[in-house]
Amino acid sequence: MNNKAYPEKRRWNELKTACKERAGWQCEYVYPNGKRCGMREDEIRKSKRRQEKPYVVHLHAAHLGNTNPGDPNPELICLCPKHHMQMDRQIELREKLSTRRRGYQITTTDLLLEEINTAGITVEECSDGYSWRIDGTDIAGKKTTAVAAVSVAVHQMRCLLDMTWRALETTQQQLEHLQRERGAIHV
Repeated sequence: MNNKAYPEKRRWNELKTACKERAGWQCEYVYPNGKRCGMREDEIRKSKRRQEKPYVVHLHAAHLGNTNPGDPNPELICLCPKHHMQMDRQIELREKLSTRRRGYQITTTDLLLEEINTAGITVEECSDGYSWRIDGTDIAGKKTTAVAAVSVAVHQMRCLLDMTWRALETTQQQLEHLQRERGAIHV
């Protein structure tokens, strides 16, 4: 989710309520045949995917275009969750982004690798996938996807950190023992 697209909470609540009221508390999506979507706020529907379990519809105040995320008076449209998601996906397709979704935040493989390569892990694309290595060590490997390479490298880095902490604790215990012995000799 792009938090910059949302004014402070009280103002945002006012804007989304006004959007829903203007729409008559009904989704404003219009199908190609000219018929308006029938979803209404607080309507109880039965899920087609979850064994007909009932759910309550909550309409969204969706940003149109998202051209200026900091706009204090954004152009909003009242949409049901299904049509809000469809609108967001169409925008992404128009922008032709190679995307991985995490909520509403777009993460490209290039951005993922750019960030991970600044964190002590090097991940590089090769002919049969992605090679990874933990900088300053001999720990390295290959995976078929960038996400898998990052995941394994982070796991290995965590294991290395755990081993380092255990070694540090052992060294501290040995140091304390030597200091106690030294104190006993000087008494």
